[in-house]
Amino acid sequence: MTQGSCFHCHEPIPDGLDLTVEIFNKPRAMCCLGCHAVAESIVSAGLTDYYKHRTDVAGKVEGDLVPEALKLQFQRLDMEEIQDEFCTNEGDFKEALLSLDGVRCAACAWLIEKHLSRQVGVVRATVNSSTHRLLLRWDPAKAALSQLLSSLANLGYQALPYDKEVEDKSYQDRKQSFLIRIGVAALASMQVMMFAVALYFGVFDMEPHQQSYLRWVSLLMATPVICYAAWPFYRSAVTSLKAGHPNMDVPVSIALILAFVASSYATIYQTGEVYFESISMFTFFLLLGRYAELVARHRGNARSANAVKLLPAVVHRLTNAGVETVPVKQVLAGELLLLKPGETLAVDGIIRSGHSHVDLSVLTGEHEPIAKSVGDTVFAGVINQEQPLEIEVTEVKDTMVASIVRMQEQALASRARPVQFADKVARYFVVALLIVASATATFWYFNRPEDALWITLAVLVATCPCALSLATPTAITAGISRLGASGVIAKTADLLDQLAAIDRIAFDKTGTLTHGTLSVSNVKTYTGQFDQQQVLAIAASLESGANHPLADAILVAANADKQTITVANNIELAPGFGVSGDVDGMAVYLGSPQYIAQHTSHSVPSHRVVLASNDAVLAGLDFIDPPRDDAQQLVEQLTELGVSAAIVSGDQQSHTAQLANTLAIDDAIGNCTPEDKLAWVKQKQCRGDNVLMVGDGINDGPVLSQANASIAISTGTDIAKRSADAVLLGSKLMPIATAVRVGQQTKRIIRQNLGWALGYNLVVLPLAVSGMLPPYIAVIGMSASSLIVVVNAMRIESMKG
Repeated sequence: MTQGSCFHCHEPIPDGLDLTVEIFNKPRAMCCLGCHAVAESIVSAGLTDYYKHRTDVAGKVEGDLVPEALKLQFQRLDMEEIQDEFCTNEGDFKEALLSLDGVRCAACAWLIEKHLSRQVGVVRATVNSSTHRLLLRWDPAKAALSQLLSSLANLGYQALPYDKEVEDKSYQDRKQSFLIRIGVAALASMQVMMFAVALYFGVFDMEPHQQSYLRWVSLLMATPVICYAAWPFYRSAVTSLKAGHPNMDVPVSIALILAFVASSYATIYQTGEVYFESISMFTFFLLLGRYAELVARHRGNARSANAVKLLPAVVHRLTNAGVETVPVKQVLAGELLLLKPGETLAVDGIIRSGHSHVDLSVLTGEHEPIAKSVGDTVFAGVINQEQPLEIEVTEVKDTMVASIVRMQEQALASRARPVQFADKVARYFVVALLIVASATATFWYFNRPEDALWITLAVLVATCPCALSLATPTAITAGISRLGASGVIAKTADLLDQLAAIDRIAFDKTGTLTHGTLSVSNVKTYTGQFDQQQVLAIAASLESGANHPLADAILVAANADKQTITVANNIELAPGFGVSGDVDGMAVYLGSPQYIAQHTSHSVPSHRVVLASNDAVLAGLDFIDPPRDDAQQLVEQLTELGVSAAIVSGDQQSHTAQLANTLAIDDAIGNCTPEDKLAWVKQKQCRGDNVLMVGDGINDGPVLSQANASIAISTGTDIAKRSADAVLLGSKLMPIATAVRVGQQTKRIIRQNLGWALGYNLVVLPLAVSGMLPPYIAVIGMSASSLIVVVNAMRIESMKG
């Protein structure tokens, strides 16, 4: 004997058990101590809204909430060497991607996020209810990971480190299950359709026993479809009904079961019509649509994840004894590796010896070889094409490729605002559909009872909101995948929606629109005492120990002319202004015109850097930081897309204006502090502009966070990359225009899909209600509608640009 069901998990309550928890001002019965403890935890934390929002029941809590073995497993995850395997450091915080067990619906995700956000030390917790992943960022100084995971276990959810191999196996299992079910439904559809055609065309001259035979064979073929292939729809429908939030599988299941029961009745008693072909086709097309969605979602992060799989497991380490081959896990930062021609680099590092061309396509999609030499940074995944390189290791675990995969997973784990809206609309649509179907059945039962069943079936099938639910998420997933293919790695799914609204883009100058590497463009001498090469040698002598971009440019120019460089004596630095010293017994000064004016009575010409002695102004040096090769093309493309460009830079106004003039950019603001950049963006936003900020510097963090959307250059600072919504890989800028175009295209596709899905339902509903739409036509229409939105969304991945 039992006395009702558990309010928490809906399992039967054993007879005589009296466990209750007050929820919504009423005592709610619980089936065991585990559910009682979990429910009390939810109520005491002020999270009772979970029971309002859930669309599936919670799992029954078996045994101890946190078994001793699980506690020990959680405690092991606190060990530093184990956390290094699945955690990343984000400043003072740590971040981990975890797999969740026990998530049944969106309300579970809401509950986990709310619960964790109230725990001491948790900075952010994001749950994706469809992928069952938790992205957790916490402060290890305030909370141990084991404490947070144990608190989740007390609510009935188990979180453990995300394992890509386990995830891949799960995907392959789901894919195989779908394919088997699709195969069963496809085989039955073909066979039953042949029988249906025979029954239809032979209805007037077919013998009764022949008609009966074809019906019985059709019943036999359709039984595996209804009992096996369509089983996932029933399971989903039942759990959603138990929770009081019917989903799209409810009308699907009702239609399938009613059609099968009615057809079986007609077959047994030799009366009425049969709909076995509609059942099989409906199930086949519905499974096909779900399968397409599964594959589309998986493809979204397959590209970046495959980049990790392609990395070699061993490397060639250079030691005093020679070259040894060792596993990547044994390599430490600071060690030297040998990268032979044709090999793929497994770590991030800096070239210390050698010159070669490398293939960066695994990171950027650009197959054009890039020249790399001493001092250049190279990332895991690059392929050496020509000469051997000696590379100093800078990062083994948290490489650029690993960061890309993490950001891609983070974007796909998040739920964009358009997806949330579409899900909400679909949920209400299901309820409305059930009401309309009930009204239709009632009307026809009293007016033409012999047609009531098939007309109701047509209503349920034709207006199933499958296309409505697929319209937005498939487009978002395809958009994120297309961004990744172009070299823009999104960190949030909302980026596409933000990019679609952009009408103004602001660039930092140095390192963003330019290469960030100064070079000497002009040396003008003012006396006959020294020629250009000698001027460079003197300047290099003064700057030989300096460490700033101007000094680097002077040294490179002097070395290019093969000048003999001696270190100056009595060097005195004026940081930010200039330097003085003795070169071959002569006192010389090198610096800005203002600095030189303080040390000479002569007229000082206008140059970026001036060289002078006590007696005369010797020379002036000008520098250039050339724009990136495709900067001009980028600005032109943005203009065509309706986006106006501006340069907001901390560099001098004259240099900023010069670059803006070169690139045909009207708005150029120089001498900006971080506060000035922030104020400029806020001003534009107050005017109604949607601003995309592109930057790379440490001082770009605040403005990247403030902008409506932001992209950081991959070679920029960690602060910039953490603050931005996306990271641009490679040296090309054109992917920025592609990103804006993808955002606009994704928005158009979503509108098209939603318009099609809603329009189709509005057109087909009166036809179905009025009895003008046969069930088999309804099946084809619904299935075609779902496939159309999926195929339309996939167009985003193949768009050019």
